[in-house]
Formats: sequence, structure tokens, C-alpha cells
Amino acid sequence: MNPHFARASPRYALALAITLAGCANTTLPIDNTAWQLARWEGHDLGGDTPPPDLHIEQRQVWGYTGCNQFSAGYTVDNGKLIAHDLRITRAACANPAKQQLEQALITALKRGVPLARQAQQLRLETESAPLEFVRHEPPLTQSVRP
Repeated sequence: MNPHFARASPRYALALAITLAGCANTTLPIDNTAWQLARWEGHDLGGDTPPPDLHIEQRQVWGYTGCNQFSAGYTVDNGKLIAHDLRITRAACANPAKQQLEQALITALKRGVPLARQAQQLRLETESAPLEFVRHEPPLTQSVRP
């Protein structure tokens, strides 16, 4: 074995490990996916409007809150999706539960929402109660990409 290679190997292994660990914080395993809200723990969503949805693609997150459309850029830090430069339409919510849901979702996205994904389910941990989404293929049509 080449003695220079033997001495350099631990350094290269460490550099590679640090690089890969850094990628873990910046790569979201749900990129290029669409999700529809299935359950908001402890709340009745009602059926007067389509359920909220999320689309996550190319460092953009956008969707429908149940009342309004929204879009933002995002970063991922320590397992939290954090929305930046969030834009939202300003339609009034006739359903108080949907208004409360919109507020919980938008607040969580702005502050940074912990994500948990299991197979075809995505769970967003908001301050009020978890939001549970199911994956949709093909992408949903309620939301219009920004």
C-alpha cells in the first residue's frame, strides 16, 4: 500500500463524512411531491371547500390553505422546513375552522415546521395540533404554482 495514501485516507474519509452530513440538512426527502390534508388532530375540517394541499419542488413550497393560495421559498434546517418570502392571497374564510387551520399552517411554515414522513404520509407538527397529509399522484389541481 502506498504510505501517502494510508496517511491521507482518514482525512479524506472525514471530509467525505462531513460533506455527506451537511447534505442531510439541506436535502428534503419530500422534494417533487404533492400532499393533501387528511387530518388535523382534534379538529373538524368540514367539507365546504377542497382540503388544504402542499406542493414541494425545487426549493419552493406552495399550496392551498382551505381559504387562500400561498407560495414561498424554503430551506431545511435540523429537520424543519422554514418558509421564506411567503406570499398569500387575502380571501376571507367563511368557515372559522378553516381560518384557524390556515393560521396554524402559515404560522408553522414561517417559524419552521418539524417534518415527519412515513411512506405516503407527511406530518407537520404545528403548535396547535399536528397536520397529517397524504401523498397525491398526480399533483393536485387546487393550487396554482407561483
